[in-house]
Amino acid sequence: MGQHGTEEFTCEHCGGINIVEYSDYPEPDAGIVTCARCGSILLEWEGTRDYGAAMLKPDFEDNS
Repeated sequence: MGQHGTEEFTCEHCGGINIVEYSDYPEPDAGIVTCARCGSILLEWEGTRDYGAAMLKPDFEDNS
């Protein structure tokens, strides 16, 4: 298997900072990732990088 790691994405809807794990695979795929805070679409992807579920960044302060 190829590279794997995490990326941070900020939700445009609620401002939540999400951590998303990814892995690179030889075969392309597609999907979406939703914000762990509000459920809005955080990321739409297509290609050989596969993204997992989002989780809120541990030190993200929820001031709502």
